[in-house]
Amino acid sequence: MANKTLIQGEALVRKTQGFQNNAAALGRGFDESQTARKEQAAKDEAEVEKTQGRVNGYMASMKSDIDFTNTSPEQQKVMKEFLVEKRGVYADAANNIAKIGDSTDPEYQRYADIMSDINRSFANLSTQMNSYKEGKVKYGEDISSFSKAGANASRVANLASIYNLDPEGAASTMSILPNGNLSFNTNGEDLAYNNLENPILKDFVAAKAINATTNEIYEKGLPLTDGNKNIYRTEVEEMLLNDDTLQSILSPDFSKKNGLNFSDIVYDPENLDATRAAVADRMMQGWEDTANEGYQEKQRVAAAARYRKSPKQSETIGNKSWISDATTIGQGNRIQNIKSPSGKYVDIVPPGMMTGTMTKAEDEPGMLVPSGKFTSIDPVTGKENKDGLEFDVLEWVPIAQGIITTKKR
Repeated sequence: MANKTLIQGEALVRKTQGFQNNAAALGRGFDESQTARKEQAAKDEAEVEKTQGRVNGYMASMKSDIDFTNTSPEQQKVMKEFLVEKRGVYADAANNIAKIGDSTDPEYQRYADIMSDINRSFANLSTQMNSYKEGKVKYGEDISSFSKAGANASRVANLASIYNLDPEGAASTMSILPNGNLSFNTNGEDLAYNNLENPILKDFVAAKAINATTNEIYEKGLPLTDGNKNIYRTEVEEMLLNDDTLQSILSPDFSKKNGLNFSDIVYDPENLDATRAAVADRMMQGWEDTANEGYQEKQRVAAAARYRKSPKQSETIGNKSWISDATTIGQGNRIQNIKSPSGKYVDIVPPGMMTGTMTKAEDEPGMLVPSGKFTSIDPVTGKENKDGLEFDVLEWVPIAQGIITTKKR
């Protein structure tokens, strides 16, 4: 049986509240909930769009435009793997930083630093790849101009391997360091491309300067004075302060083309001052020899000119015979000691031969003629012999000059 009191109470409630349409109330609640959800969804969508916009902005600022042209398939593979890996790290950082609104947040700065580092690595890689391709072309163009100095050999060989331009040598393996720097494994050694030294080029400027000075000294036809030597020495020492010039001068091909022989001087990076001093000494000695040769040549030309101007009929029969004989012997192939019309014995020396006090073979016929006197020295006491004997000091002169000085007056 229904509880009468409960039924009466329900009737009283309904009487005071009126009719309750529960279905309608439920509908209104659902509509209000849907509206709220739609508004929240719109807000969420807008927030996602904002985040996507920020992420896209960060991604657009990623500098990954690397030029792959004129690179080997192996090098392209290495670069693609590097880019894919770094792009993934960059995208992750961009997604995280886009969710952080406060730029003072340490996490915000951490992700910003990650993206900046990756961007720098991409820019660095792009710069180095462009430098690598330009360097490869220039290496091929300059190969014939490289100095053959000893310190240059490893540079030339390493770059030939790195640029894969030596068909008989193994190509270096390229890798990319985290900061975007290129590295090449050459003969088991990792070489950073940024730290590689370019091969030393032949210093043509220095070579021309040395040649010009040599020609100038020879053309003057005068022995070097102490003042000349000091001036030339200063110029040489200033030139040799450039280490590349020093190594270029010590290159074998430099010696061959400039007439100076430095083959016994070794470039010593641990003692550059001594190396420079040895080269300077050798150059100064070469220029002193050149000055003396120029002087001798000037004297020979002057003597020949005097001889041509002298009347032929003024020569005696003996002198004419002497001129003919001396000239013939000078064109021969052996040295002869012969008495001249002046009564002095002289050595006639064909080109390329040496005798007596000569220190080098000359490339033209010449004559050893008396140029002074010396007194014999006692080998025991070191003093002049009491007998007072004097001996001739012999000097090499060109044949034309010798003939004139030994004719009968």
